[in-house]
Amino acid sequence: CPVTVSSNVGLGSTFQITIPLASSQTPTRETPAAGPEEMPAQAACLLLIEDDHEVAMATALLLQTQGFAVHTARTGEEAIKLVRSNVYPDAILSDFRLPGENGVAILKLLRATLESDIPCVFLTGDPAAASMNSTGLVNTHVFSKPVLADDLLKLVRDILR
Repeated sequence: CPVTVSSNVGLGSTFQITIPLASSQTPTRETPAAGPEEMPAQAACLLLIEDDHEVAMATALLLQTQGFAVHTARTGEEAIKLVRSNVYPDAILSDFRLPGENGVAILKLLRATLESDIPCVFLTGDPAAASMNSTGLVNTHVFSKPVLADDLLKLVRDILR
């Protein structure tokens, strides 16, 4: 299914997923074996922190269609509550700028709670934040919005290896 993403600084991002209608007859065909970059996530658990509901739902849908289990939170506080209620993610995807919160501070709290340097991908529409790889945080990646679906999926698979 093709996925397109468009983003305007200060206005947000739009995800469009095109799903073809099924025909009345479903053709049978053999599916070729998936290459390593196409393999399903097999129960990998992701924590998605995004305050924009539509972006969160579109991103979660994209990840779920690839086999990931996705838990969403709109704030750092919600993310901490999820982790304290026995959600143990394999990786975190987080918007960098959340209302009244900073993604780096949230990540530090989550890592302290989990007692792990869990991998994290920051997604940001802020050009200044895009250069934040100098924060000294290990196992952290930054993607500028708009993010191509294939690029995001490849990075998530890579950090889970």
